[in-house]
Amino acid sequence: MSSRIPKLAAQWLRPYISFTVFDQPAERGSIDFVCKAIRRYVDEDKRSQLIADGLGGTSVGAAESLELSLCIAYRTQRFPPWGRLSSSVENAEGTESRLHLAIVFESEGLIAIHSTDERIRDQLLRLQKKLQLGGVGLITRPALEEALLQGDVATFWMGEGAAGRGGRGPRSKTHHGIHLEDTIDQVDDQRYTLAGARATVGEDLLGSLGKGVIGTNLERSSFWLRRAKDWPEFVAITARILSAINDVLNAGGGRERFVVFARYVDAIDELEMPYDVSFVPPGEVPGETPTDEAVDACDWLSQHIAGIEATGRRSARILVHEYGGAECTIVMKPDRQGKSIAINPTIGPGNERLGRRFLAELGHVEPILYYGSGHTVSQRGIVAERFADATFGGWKFESLGNTDISTEKPGNGTRADIKRLGGQDDDRSLFGWIIRTFRSGWLFCDDGPDELFDFLHLDPAEGRLSVWHVKACASGSRRSIAVVPYEQVCAQVTKNIPSLSPQKLVDDLGLRHSENRLGDC
Repeated sequence: MSSRIPKLAAQWLRPYISFTVFDQPAERGSIDFVCKAIRRYVDEDKRSQLIADGLGGTSVGAAESLELSLCIAYRTQRFPPWGRLSSSVENAEGTESRLHLAIVFESEGLIAIHSTDERIRDQLLRLQKKLQLGGVGLITRPALEEALLQGDVATFWMGEGAAGRGGRGPRSKTHHGIHLEDTIDQVDDQRYTLAGARATVGEDLLGSLGKGVIGTNLERSSFWLRRAKDWPEFVAITARILSAINDVLNAGGGRERFVVFARYVDAIDELEMPYDVSFVPPGEVPGETPTDEAVDACDWLSQHIAGIEATGRRSARILVHEYGGAECTIVMKPDRQGKSIAINPTIGPGNERLGRRFLAELGHVEPILYYGSGHTVSQRGIVAERFADATFGGWKFESLGNTDISTEKPGNGTRADIKRLGGQDDDRSLFGWIIRTFRSGWLFCDDGPDELFDFLHLDPAEGRLSVWHVKACASGSRRSIAVVPYEQVCAQVTKNIPSLSPQKLVDDLGLRHSENRLGDC
């Protein structure tokens, strides 16, 4: 039968550049497990039918670093999400037909799977977690960050960290914008894991093939870019991206770029007192469309869980209740499985039919267990509460020369003396240092009880607007740290942050100018 199935014509293909990537063990050979798992899934799905196997045509050529291991297309008959048609309507089954494409590439030690069917990717990740996929592993988060997320960040997906169900703020967040790497909250965002991100890429990654914004799901080892214009571009861009990942892995494994976010830890022996369970909402997985099975399973599980109680340090008993009165218990206990964590549910006392239904639905979603010890556990790993110091970025140290840091303003500190004496050769005040430093451009002083800043400087050559707040250290050089002046100037800066919005700044400066209260230095 297989000889009668036609090949796909490469010249007609323009797939979306989207892959799940696995890392093979050193002995290789895992590619066979992956390809057989995909074929087996299609063959055993009674609603799916293989319609093309292999690739032919005039543009089959692949990059030197890529080997095409699988290329199939199949048709799936599925019931629409709104239900079936009535028996009085023609085609009573009411199914809808979907066409899917599955492609597998091998590149050095990497296996890259392109699938338009989310069920295939979910199945492969389940098999990988159970160590039933030839020992393949997910690409590490640091490797994906260094290889793919070095550009300007356009999206952050922040996943559940260790805040717990009763923790302050949302359990997950999604941010969209530009230069989001500069907007990370050093205190609040350390509660979240970084589930995924989108960042700009250009010639450094794609070479002459253009530029764009690449998305990465750090927890499911996947990336996506855009639809290829043709098969050769699909192959060429895929080859460059996989080569970049291979280069990082070969160089030692990668560097974390976003160190603020919570990280997974090896702390299974520290788990204590499970107190709640939830499920990752299917729509919150970066870059993926939730399957109907996952959406239905999440709804069913949420409606049938009646409670949870601890049965050991890290094991929990889930109480399941059905509206008809049937009840059962499910025992969940995280254990090490290879290099990862597995939550292995088993059916406890109660209605076995309901227990089997619970486990079947659980296979489509990802459970999360919360512990009194401050840990959150999922199949992705263990996240612990983490309270790191908030560091300040963007420091720039300048030489103050012979400036007297105990003197804030020249003369008697009045606006008249600031304008008359500020910046003179014998002015050793901090205000004098700023006036001398910014002799070019426009410098304005707003010193006073209702000031927005001490100085505002506009450099027209570089198009840079800088705001300066100044506070003298009364103890001068007798000590190296002046805590109180530092606290005061930080409070002043924080208070005036809202004034930095462009329109408000224009309005405030316009008001000062009209009242002749803006000092030109």
